[in-house]
Amino acid sequence: MSDPLTARFLSHPPHCEPAARPLTGRRADGSHAPLARSSPSRHSPAPGSAELCVTASARPERPAGPARVAPPAPQNVTEARAFADHTLRMILEVLDRRRKPDHLRPMLAAGLVDTVATLSRAELPARRLGAAALSRVHVSMVGPAAAEVFATYARGPRVFAIAARTERRTAGWRCVALRIV
Repeated sequence: MSDPLTARFLSHPPHCEPAARPLTGRRADGSHAPLARSSPSRHSPAPGSAELCVTASARPERPAGPARVAPPAPQNVTEARAFADHTLRMILEVLDRRRKPDHLRPMLAAGLVDTVATLSRAELPARRLGAAALSRVHVSMVGPAAAEVFATYARGPRVFAIAARTERRTAGWRCVALRIV
């Protein structure tokens, strides 16, 4: 019998994903530029989990020409992180029925508040695992006034994911897209 640490395989496993290739398209000014790649989700949510994907507003159109984004100010990163942490905790409290959905109105776009309220009224099997506890929050600035947020939260022994897009508006930060898995 051979030692499992020194075992050797006869061949490499097959590569199942196609090679990545950039998509290009023609902009309004006639120049070629890479286009965003969108791929449909190829997974199904785990049993006992709910999946929500809502976008309340479309992203603003980018001006033609080379994209030059100024690095975000450290203050914006700190504000975005604090806002994301606070907002995600409140969303999980609403989903657990420990807080009213109306408390989310100043932080979420109107369509998202209604969707989270509807999801909180639903009988979700995952809720039987216990209260949701936010574990880790990661913030990635995608512009001086926009951030992509992704986090994990635990319900009993299971770990789930939540993601959002936040944008800085005149009245402060606001969550404009949300996905809960």
